[in-house]
Amino acid sequence: MKPELLLENAILGFIQGVSEWLPISSEGLVALVGNLAWGRDFEDAIALALLLHIGTALSAIVYFRREIKTLILDTYKGPRESNPLLAFILYSSIGSALSGIPILIGINSISALNGSVVMIIVGSLVWINGAVQTKQKTAIELRKIDSINWVEATGAGLIQGLAILPGLSRSGLTISFLLFRKYESKYALFLSFLMSIPASLGAALLIIITRDFSLQIEEIIGAVVAFFIGLITIHLLISLASRIRFSSFLFTAGLVLIIGGIMGLI
Repeated sequence: MKPELLLENAILGFIQGVSEWLPISSEGLVALVGNLAWGRDFEDAIALALLLHIGTALSAIVYFRREIKTLILDTYKGPRESNPLLAFILYSSIGSALSGIPILIGINSISALNGSVVMIIVGSLVWINGAVQTKQKTAIELRKIDSINWVEATGAGLIQGLAILPGLSRSGLTISFLLFRKYESKYALFLSFLMSIPASLGAALLIIITRDFSLQIEEIIGAVVAFFIGLITIHLLISLASRIRFSSFLFTAGLVLIIGGIMGLI
């Protein structure tokens, strides 16, 4: 065990634990810091970033353990007990696989520039949406989880898969999509966080299989740090979303996306 490598991975795990749930690219940020601060090869930095997703996926599993338990129990009750959340996870995972796997396989030929430009465009649209909502005189009838349909779930999954592109924010894109579909901010966060679990674990597994990447103690420590920091960040964001207005949440999310995209261009 190398102490300097242990500290390096712990710092990167901290960054992953915070940025995974914010509308900025956790993968891009971890890879950028790893490359600039410690000279990591870009491909290896991306691989480590995806492996650290194991920690944040586990933090989401622990935080939403009750909801996940209900989903597991519903799978044994048969089709008569339909659960819209279970269907959302299924279709969003399929969508993520369809868009994400081809990108992950060809990650070496992809430029971070394109992802940053898309981040700025998406952030601008989200910000404009927030401005429109503040102009409306009547309250918006925001949607809840029971209104989910398979088309939206697949669309959210396809967008999530695109976030493997360096510079694109998984949470930023999926939360923005769900906000555009008029879901309450707390439900948009909840759905985005929940759908990240199978996608993150799947991406990490694919990295291990395709690149013969074995987890060392240093990587495990990084994932553990990401796990605990991820738990804290999820709790803070969920609490914040239930206390602020829908339009304010859109303003904030859009602004962070724009700033993240600009930082990627610098």
